[in-house]
Amino acid sequence: ALEAGAGRFMFLGDMVGYGPDPNACARLVREVSDATVAGNHDLAAIGRQDADWFNPVARAAIRWTASILEPDVAEYIGSLPSQLIIDSLLLAHGSPHDPVREYIHDSWIASLNFQEVDFEICFVGHSHCPLVFELDTRGDRPAKVVMNKPEAGCLLELQPGNRYIINAGGAGQPRDGNPDAAFALFDPEARTLEFRRVAYPLEITQGKMEAAGLPPQLIERLGRGA
Repeated sequence: ALEAGAGRFMFLGDMVGYGPDPNACARLVREVSDATVAGNHDLAAIGRQDADWFNPVARAAIRWTASILEPDVAEYIGSLPSQLIIDSLLLAHGSPHDPVREYIHDSWIASLNFQEVDFEICFVGHSHCPLVFELDTRGDRPAKVVMNKPEAGCLLELQPGNRYIINAGGAGQPRDGNPDAAFALFDPEARTLEFRRVAYPLEITQGKMEAAGLPPQLIERLGRGA
């Protein structure tokens, strides 16, 4: 993202909980991110989210993560808000309505969030999938929510007056069938959003996960982007 011209960074949660280097990942986020919110896996790793909410595979990874978190990392995660407003942008891991746990997978859930919370643009994470939900308020027709699944290289222009919930995808564990790390570049002046993907040697990460004894299902799915 830095090479792509990003001037500031926003991180939308779950810096730990799946991968083999939780302390290093958290310290990197702490160093480079200008705005960071906690995700459900982050909070579970420090005991602030009930791990019983997770499936057995994810629960095993969280417990392993909790066992090796260093004190300064745990303290940093514990200091993070679950929701944040920066430059009029709302940031949440899950959703505006439920910042930690709610997934926004479809237009119905998005419409409820538009109704219940007042915001223009909200960035979320949680689902690990690039998605854009647009509440179109133009014209005399009834407002409706349109869902877009942007591909890599897609450039969207945000329309004045419309409202948006935006998911840039997962950098560490994408789940849209593409294992490449996902992120988006937002230009607030031009009101444009560009979706990017970057390949990385995920075999190295998989090897570290295997050495750490993390669940094989997590290792395998990393290669499928699932």
